[in-house]
Formats: sequence, structure tokens, C-alpha cells
Amino acid sequence: MTSMRPSKTTLLKVVILGDGGVGKSCLMNRFVTNVFDENSFHTIGVEFLNKDIEVDGEKYTLQIWDTAGQERFKALRTPFYRGSDICLLAYAIDDLTSFKGLAQWREEFIKYADITSNQFPFIVVGNKNDVPPADREVTPEAVSIWCQEFNISSFIETSAKMSKNIVEAFKLAVQQWQALEKSTERSLRAHGETIDLTQGVNLQPADRTCCSGNSFTNSNPNSPQTRRHERVSDSSIQLTSERCSIFAVCFKKIIEMSCKILLFLTAIFLLKSYTASPDGDRNAPNIQRKGDLVFVHVLHRHGDRTPLGQYPGGKYDISYWPEGWGQLTNLGKQQQHELGKWLRRRYKNFLSTTYNTSDIYVRSSDVDRTLMSLQSNLAGLFPPTNNQIWNPSLMWQPIPVHTTPEKIDNLLAGQIPECPSYHKAFDDFVESVEMNVFRESNLPLYEFLSVHTEKPIDYFHDIWSVPDIYDSWVCESSHNLTLPQWSLTLFPHNEKFYKAALKAFYLPTATKHLSKFSGGFLLKDLLDRFTSKIESSLQPDRKLFIYSTHDFNIFNLLLSLDLFDDKFIPYSAAVILELRNYKNDHYVQMFYKNSNENPAPMYIPGCGVLCPLSKMYELYDDILPKNDFATECQLEE
Repeated sequence: MTSMRPSKTTLLKVVILGDGGVGKSCLMNRFVTNVFDENSFHTIGVEFLNKDIEVDGEKYTLQIWDTAGQERFKALRTPFYRGSDICLLAYAIDDLTSFKGLAQWREEFIKYADITSNQFPFIVVGNKNDVPPADREVTPEAVSIWCQEFNISSFIETSAKMSKNIVEAFKLAVQQWQALEKSTERSLRAHGETIDLTQGVNLQPADRTCCSGNSFTNSNPNSPQTRRHERVSDSSIQLTSERCSIFAVCFKKIIEMSCKILLFLTAIFLLKSYTASPDGDRNAPNIQRKGDLVFVHVLHRHGDRTPLGQYPGGKYDISYWPEGWGQLTNLGKQQQHELGKWLRRRYKNFLSTTYNTSDIYVRSSDVDRTLMSLQSNLAGLFPPTNNQIWNPSLMWQPIPVHTTPEKIDNLLAGQIPECPSYHKAFDDFVESVEMNVFRESNLPLYEFLSVHTEKPIDYFHDIWSVPDIYDSWVCESSHNLTLPQWSLTLFPHNEKFYKAALKAFYLPTATKHLSKFSGGFLLKDLLDRFTSKIESSLQPDRKLFIYSTHDFNIFNLLLSLDLFDDKFIPYSAAVILELRNYKNDHYVQMFYKNSNENPAPMYIPGCGVLCPLSKMYELYDDILPKNDFATECQLEE
């Protein structure tokens, strides 16, 4: 029989990183199987697929690893970074937050892969470029600037849904790897070892066939055949007969399948360990939504709005915003309506399909956009049914929304009402050494902004001056208005500007004393209502409370609970607290929902996924007020 020398291939391990929901799994599946699943679930841990590809006349087998984007799966994904040859940093072009997270993903990869960043092929992939232009939040110009900052030469936009630039993206990745391979011999120590499921398997000389005993030996690790990225045959095994070829292919498939099964079981084991209680008690509740649902409390930010005002030097005055300053837009109404429909789907077996005041209570801050947001939300949550339909051509019904004047609202107002103890502590912190150091480190930024806005800008003149400019640019860009040329230096990619804008939101919870007012009263309100529900003293005995409020309030609550992730709160984001009865004890479970269908469970520090209500009181005792608001606000003599 005529022997045929198999073609040579190179095995490359490709890792895809990025926030949950950007389409990493869709990118991999579209490339490997040419299938797009619009209802795909978030990855748990890691998954991988193989795909053969030819680039510039060379053949490669890409071992593509899809990783979980959620923070809670970090312990599962990071062990698989080592040995990677290429890293795809993926974001969604309609999700600015996912783009801003690329720096963190890059840093995480460098740390756990143990590589030298300036000698590694990172590829930036902007997915979902099939979205309407109005939904785009990340411009190619911004990405190019970001890539230059991090010395990344390759960037491409794709659409897994429309199968656009998918193959091109992976070819670009291989070409980038080729270029680096040609320019320098990368260090083995910096990169670790590629996981080749069949590497290091060689047949003995011809007197020992694959059908006789002792057919395989370990190859010499120092020989050219076992050097990293050595070209190997398609089956990665030197064939001596047709029977050996068949056996080798089958053996490879078995090893790959066994590896996938082992990987899945390892992920499940790590996931269970990761969600166990911090004290190691495996008997503690550690899975999502365990026990019977007793009560739900939702705290959400309003929907998309117009800017709060015209920033100094800005060209878009009130004539560009027919609704007025700080008003809910049509997009914001749609966002809230979708949130209401999502709540209906999530709690369809818990809530009645008909509105009843004994089941639900809703409250809003006394601001137009939060009041309108809650009304839009309720239209999706409780559309009229049966005898509640009062106009067949209008599937909407009025539902009462309660509010309290801003000047006396210490729970949901966009700022803390008059409170001497709080405001003195706040002013003292603004003038603290820590804030002086922060101000000094940002002087070039303040000077740059002052020149272009023709107004003195720093934290001593107005702590909200920087975030106000940032917020205006978010609003203007989301409504397709052209930003000033000088803004491109700062927005949206400049990390220093981003952190300076974010800093103002940290100040109200900078100390435990401040947290008591900014987050403690709200937390106590929530926990006490849970207690009333348990003790059957909640009258009426409702099932659901909804608070419509501002990013300020959600910031304060999450920061007070030590649950904040250093990202701005998007429009219509919601914090959901569920009270559950499990084995005759009551637990609190928290979820955070942004734009994704599935909310992320929040891991309460020192407690876990499900936290006993009594433990919540203990954990946050130092910020829970002991007296009413007026008494706590009094200055100590």
C-alpha cells in the first residue's frame, strides 16, 4: 500500500474573555459549527471546541476555550489560562460597560496565564455590530485609541448573529500569532505549556506495531518533535500503518471526550465549593433560589433620561431635549416596561395575574423620571386582565404610586435631606488627607477640563463637576449627538477620567458613619420589612415592594454592603432581595440585574449566596441606625 504522509498542523490554544452576555459562546459556536443560538445560556466555568483552519498556507488546529464572564466564576476559569497562545478580548458594541471591562480582563489574563504582556497576541473583538446605530455605545475610534494605549495591534468588529467577520476574526488572531512567532522566539517560562491532548505520543520502530504490547513511549521532551508549537500531523501521531491511523484518531477522540467530561465535573465541584458558606459548612444552603419564596423587594434605577443640564462649554442646550432636563425618554419608558414584563415572567408563580393592593406596594422618589419609570414598569408587570380591562383598545390600567417629598425623604431621594451630623462628616471627609491626595493626583485632568469648559473644575469647587460632564457625554452619545473633539481624549476609554467621575459616588459611604445615613436607613427599611413579614405583622400582608429611585441610592446600598463592582449603575438596573424559607429558617438572597435576562446572584461578604436574615443584622450592625432619622442627624455635643 502506498504510504501517504499526513499534512502538518500546529495546535494553538485560544482563550476568549469578556463580560457575560457579550456573545463569547456565540462567537465560538458560530465559528466551529456555523450555528447561532439566540437563547444560549451563560457559560458556567469553561467550555472548549476544536476547529481546523488554514491561514496563509499553513494548517492549524484551534483549541478554543470559552470562559464564564461572571465574577462568581473566576475561580473556575482562571486555572485554564495557562498555556494559551492567543487571547480574544471580547466586548459588545452596544454595551459600554463591557468595553470598559477589557482592561480588567487583560490584567486578569496576564496574571493567571503568567505571560509577558508585550509579547503576547491579544485580539480585541467587538461583537454585535448588527445592532442599530442608535444602540451603539462604543465607537471604533475609541477602541483604536484603547488598543494603542495597551499596545494591541489587532481589532475587529463581528456579528455572531449575522455571521459577519467570524472566520476573519480567528484568522486575524492566527496571523497575529504568526507575526510574533516570526519576530521573536517566545519564552517557555512566560507562556507555560499548551494543553495538547495527544502530544508526546510516538510509536516505536517498525518491529513494534500499534497492535502489539508496549507500543507507545514518551517522547524526549528536549527533542524537536516535542518542542512547543512543533508541527505535528493531523492526528498528532506518527503513523506506521493504516490500522494505527484509525486507532490513533479514535484514541484522540476518546481523550478529548474524557477531558471534556472531566472538565465539566471539575467545574461542578468547584462551583459547589465556591458557593458554599465561607465557614466551610457544606450543610449550609449553597444553591440559587433554594427554599420557598416568601417576599420580594425590588429597588431599581429609572430608565434612560435626558441630561440633568448643560455642562459648561457644552453646545447642546435645552432645544435638543424636548422633554426637558432630566426627563425620562421613550427609550427609558421601553426599558422600564421590559423590566416590568421580566418581573412578571420571573414571579409568574408567585404573583397573581391581576393587580390587588394587598399584594403589592410601590414607591418612588419624588422626581418625574422615577415616577414615570415606575408607571412604565407597572404597565409591563400588571397589564389588565379579565374584569380589569376597562378599555379594550388600551391594555393599561392605573396603579397607585406612592412618594414622599424630596426634602423629607431619607430613603429614596437623590440626595440626603437636611442632616447636620451627615453633612458635617461629609464635609470633613472631602477635606481629608485622602481626598487631598486624590485631588493632587488628578490635577492635570482638572486643568484640562477647566480649559475646555472655561470653568474651574475640581473636587473642592464641586464634587459633581466631573461626573456631571461624564453623564452628559453618556446621554449625548447614546442619542447620537456628536461630542466635542476634545472629549475623545477622555471619553469613553480614559480610565483616569472614568475613576474621577466614579469617585463622587464613593464619598457618601466613605466611612461607617456616612454609610449609616446613605445606605443604613434604606437597608434597615428592607430588613425590618422582612422581619415584619416573618412575624405576620406586615399589614396588608403583601408579597412585593418596588422602589423606583436613582443610581445614587443603588450605589449607596451596594457600597454599604460591600457589594459594589466599580462600575456605573446602568439605566433600569435593579437590586432584587428575596426572602426565602428554608428548613424553617429565613434567608435573604440578593440579585443584581442590569441588561441581561438572568440576574447575577450576589455573594454577601461573610455570609454567602443565601444569608440568614438574623446574620444580615449582625453583619451590618455598625451601619444600621439605632434611632430615627431626626435623632441620628443631631450633632454630638
